[in-house]
Amino acid sequence: MASLPGNMVVQGLVTLRGRGAIGDNAVTFYPHRRDFLWVGDARGLVVTVEVLDLTSENANKTTIQLQTGPALNGPWSPILSPAISTTGTYTYYLERNPAGTGAQQVGAYLRWAVVEHLSGAGAWSACFRVTVLKTVR
Repeated sequence: MASLPGNMVVQGLVTLRGRGAIGDNAVTFYPHRRDFLWVGDARGLVVTVEVLDLTSENANKTTIQLQTGPALNGPWSPILSPAISTTGTYTYYLERNPAGTGAQQVGAYLRWAVVEHLSGAGAWSACFRVTVLKTVR
């Protein structure tokens, strides 16, 4: 992702592949910190995650998360519950201070994460894109 130059930011199509966790060595993949999205003065965001491929050899799937943090160094916490584990298009409403609207809270920065899981998930593949629309409700 990139900083918010206008109202729309698009993470280009990303494809990641891994051989799967070995023992206790599961890996979480993030974009480079220069590509974390600074939310700026946005009161809210509409985030669309389009997942074209998300496969694992075994049932314990690799997942995609969106995470938010107050600063580039974090701390980071997931904002999607549950994490994305199947193909499809997912739309989320994120706000600075949600007040019972069904929106999830977002901090100063936003990033995606692809999370390997332990217990023999096997080789995996993920192909997705993230679109962000800034709102000022």
